[in-house]
Amino acid sequence: MATIRRTITDTEKRIAAKLKATRKERGLTQTGLAELLNERLEKNVYQSTINDLESGMVRLHGEMIVVLCEVLKLDANELLGVPPMDLLTVNPKLLDAQRLLSQLKPQQRRLVIENLVQDIKDVLKE
Repeated sequence: MATIRRTITDTEKRIAAKLKATRKERGLTQTGLAELLNERLEKNVYQSTINDLESGMVRLHGEMIVVLCEVLKLDANELLGVPPMDLLTVNPKLLDAQRLLSQLKPQQRRLVIENLVQDIKDVLKE
């Protein structure tokens, strides 16, 4: 059976390179990062998963981005290559929400974020 390989975008390459560079700057091996992620996520993360993320073969998803950034002490905008936004400094309530979200367990955080996204979509439909 032939393996189908997807094309990795320039953005994905940039994110993968930033992830790898940051991991190395923090003095972590791929295995060490996987172990830290296992402590925070409710699923197993292996060294091979980190390798796939760093090569761009696996796309990052919301929860993984949040937890990676927390573990690596990296701003998500910096990881994703998004220019810094003044939104959080303008609205202290967003800073409070960010702080509170970081205190939740991954499953709780996922549920709160899913509900928030749905509420925003509902408001936009009005």
